Amino acid sequence: MPSALPPLLPSFCHDLFGILGSLNFDGSVTLEDGYLLRLKTGKKSLLIFCALITRHRKYSDKLMPDIIACVLNIVKYSTNISKLDFSSERIVSLAFDVISHVLETGPGWRLVSPHFSSLLDSAIFPALVMNEKDILEWEEDADEYIRKNLPSDLEEISGWREDLYTARKSAINLLGVISMSKGPPVVTSSNGSSTLSKRKKSEKKNENNRRCSMGELLVIPFLSKFPYSL
Repeated sequence: MPSALPPLLPSFCHDLFGILGSLNFDGSVTLEDGYLLRLKTGKKSLLIFCALITRHRKYSDKLMPDIIACVLNIVKYSTNISKLDFSSERIVSLAFDVISHVLETGPGWRLVSPHFSSLLDSAIFPALVMNEKDILEWEEDADEYIRKNLPSDLEEISGWREDLYTARKSAINLLGVISMSKGPPVVTSSNGSSTLSKRKKSEKKNENNRRCSMGELLVIPFLSKFPYSL
């Protein structure tokens, strides 16, 4: 990144937040030329956030709380994806992707975990449930519906994916990223580290297993509330 750019990042990102906050996701906006330009700028803004989080952590860490606040206000409109045009849905999809990117970073759990409940109930689940449009597409061509709505390889769940394009695919990927989250990093003192080094390997393994299941402990109870909906 050019040395002249980092001091300008906060004000630059603030402008991008303003553009994203001006977008409408209730499906009632006419796609005129001026608004289409705003949609394209909004899409580029989210791609910039993804790039900052992925490649420029030194400069983006301080901006992450504001980035998370911005994208959380977008993903809640996943309830309207059946009404959205492709460009608007793409922005909702990218907002999910930004959250996945943040979760893959060190401070990610601390920033996102306070919002897990509302994120699951008000954004991810609404993106997964079938609507009337889904039912029609399923009846017309089930194979094409699956190709369109599911990630191409569910075994490649990752916060770094950028090829999902639909809100549903991005929501599924984010659900996977949450389920694989290890929880908050454990910080120990030097004495604690010394003591830990003397423990048995089996105890370390058990501790790792407990941390690895942190995300699953959040996701599984959520899914169990909807046994017949997915």
